[in-house]
Amino acid sequence: MLCLCVGLLLATSTASAADKAGSDTGFALPRFVSIAKNEANLRTGPGEQYPILTVLQWRSMPVKIVDEYGRWRKVELHDGAKGWLHKVLLAGRRTFLLKQEMVTLREDPSDDSAAIAVFQAGAIAHLRMCNQTWCAIDSSGYTGWVPRSAGWGVLAGETFQ
Repeated sequence: MLCLCVGLLLATSTASAADKAGSDTGFALPRFVSIAKNEANLRTGPGEQYPILTVLQWRSMPVKIVDEYGRWRKVELHDGAKGWLHKVLLAGRRTFLLKQEMVTLREDPSDDSAAIAVFQAGAIAHLRMCNQTWCAIDSSGYTGWVPRSAGWGVLAGETFQ
């Protein structure tokens, strides 16, 4: 009886995970990636026959993949806009868009920690790790910690090393 219950529990958790997986890749949805090219056509639908909404000219900008259709990924941008990008325009490298006017990079994940540098809104950093309240980033030769609330590129509640 215990084996049956454990088996049912595993089957249920596997089905739940599959409900949130991309149909093409099997990776979790939503998830963050970054723009791999200097120019990327954001389209209204998953194919070259669909009109271009805008041309993204911001290499390394984080985007949130919210759906998949064959070789196309539906993405959400930092401003809430959504559209479709071909998968060759995306890279798996995680980045973080700083959105606050002035963001202080700190030596340790604490407001009391020594300041290393200050970044302006719009700066893009490589994301190294995040805990519940802070993210470790590197940008322009500097490495340190910023509050995760200072930018965009991490799912709510997501932590990683």
